[in-house]
Amino acid sequence: MTSSLARRSECAVGLSGLLFAVAMTPLWAVGCADDPTPAMSASDVDAGPEVDPCADGRRSGQEGDVDCGGTCATKCAHGRTCSFDDDCVSGTCISGICKAAACDDARKNGAETDVDCGGGCEPCAVRMGCAVGTDCATGLCGENQKCLPTTCGDKVENDLESDVDCGGLCAPCAASKACRTDHDCSSGICDESGKCAAPACDDAVLNGDETDLDCGGSCSAKCAVEKKCNLNEHCETNICSAPQWGDTTRRCRTPGCSNNAKDSGETDIDCGGPCGSTCWHGLGCIAGTDCQSLVCDATTGKCQPPSCTDGVQNGGESDVDCGYSCPCAPGRRCAWPEDCDSGVCDTNTNTCSAPTCEDGVANGDETDIDCGGSCSAKCGDGYHCGSNGDCTSGSCMEGHCMSP
Repeated sequence: MTSSLARRSECAVGLSGLLFAVAMTPLWAVGCADDPTPAMSASDVDAGPEVDPCADGRRSGQEGDVDCGGTCATKCAHGRTCSFDDDCVSGTCISGICKAAACDDARKNGAETDVDCGGGCEPCAVRMGCAVGTDCATGLCGENQKCLPTTCGDKVENDLESDVDCGGLCAPCAASKACRTDHDCSSGICDESGKCAAPACDDAVLNGDETDLDCGGSCSAKCAVEKKCNLNEHCETNICSAPQWGDTTRRCRTPGCSNNAKDSGETDIDCGGPCGSTCWHGLGCIAGTDCQSLVCDATTGKCQPPSCTDGVQNGGESDVDCGYSCPCAPGRRCAWPEDCDSGVCDTNTNTCSAPTCEDGVANGDETDIDCGGSCSAKCGDGYHCGSNGDCTSGSCMEGHCMSP
C-alpha cells in the first residue's frame, strides 16, 4: 500500500508539466506503467445518460424559471419568474414575474388583435389590427386585417348612425328604420318605439311630397296664399305663382295683375286682357290692345315688335309707320326734324315740310345746305358738290368745290 502511494506520488511529480492540461482529471486516473491501478479512459468519464437542462429540476442557463422560459420550449406559467415577455405563457413579464394577459398591460397578448384591444378587449381604433368586425370600434375589419374608417355606404351600423348607413351624420332614415331623434328620419318623426314614422298629411311636419306644411303634393288639403306650391292645383286660389321680387320660391297667390301668374283673363303673366299693362314682344295676346306694339299676330297669338310697315303708329313713330326710325314724307306728323325725310318739321303745324332752297337744311337734291342740285344758288369752295355745275368756281374736285 505504501509502495503504491509512493509510486503514485512519483508519477504525479513526473506529470507536473501536464498538470494544467489535465487539471480536471484526477491524478489517480492518469496511470503509470508500474501502477497496478488501470487509468480511466475518456469514454469511461462520459459514460452515463445525458440530462436535458430544461428537465433537470434546476434553473440554469437562460431559463426564466426552473425548466421554463429562455431556450426551453416550455413557457413559464403565471407567477413564475421571468426575464422577458417571451418567457411567459401569457407573453407578459412584469417586474420579473409572469402575469396573466390583461387589456391594460400595454402589450399585445392573449386573444388581443392589437395592443390592449380586440379579441374581447375594447374595440380597436382605425388602422389597428383586427380579425373580425367586432374587433373594431367601427365594426369594419378590412382585408388587410386592419380596422377601417366608417362611411355612409359601408352596410354596417356604426359611428353616429341610428340604423345601417342612415341617421346621425348620414342621410335620414326611411320609415320603420331605427332612430334616436326626429332628425334621423326623412319624415322628421321618430316615434316612441324608436322607429321612423311614415310621412302623413296631419303630422304637423313638412315631409313626404308636401309643398308646404301638411298641404299640397298628394295631400287633399290645398295650400293657403303665400304657402309654397309647385302646381296651381296645390293652392286654394288655384294660382301657383312663379318666383318674383327676389323670392325664388313658387307660392300660392291671390288673383290679380301683380301676382306673377297668368290668371283673371290675362293674355300672359300680369299683362293683357283686363290688366292695365300691355304685353311685351313675344308674349301672349288675343288682340292688338294686349300688346305694347299694338300688333298681335293672329296666327301665333304673340305680340309683334314695331315695324315701319305694320300699319300702326308705334315704337316711337310720330305718325303711322313714319317718324323716329321711319322718315316721314312732307305733310305727315312730326315731333322732331329727324322724323322727316326733309329734315324740317314745321313747329306750328307739327308736320313735315317739303325741301326748299332756303330752309337751312341740306335736303332734296341739294349737294350742300341750300346750294347745288336744282337750287339756283351755287356752292362755294369747300362745300359738297356732285358736278362742276354745283360750284360757283365751276370746278368740283373729289366731291368738293375748288377754285381752279
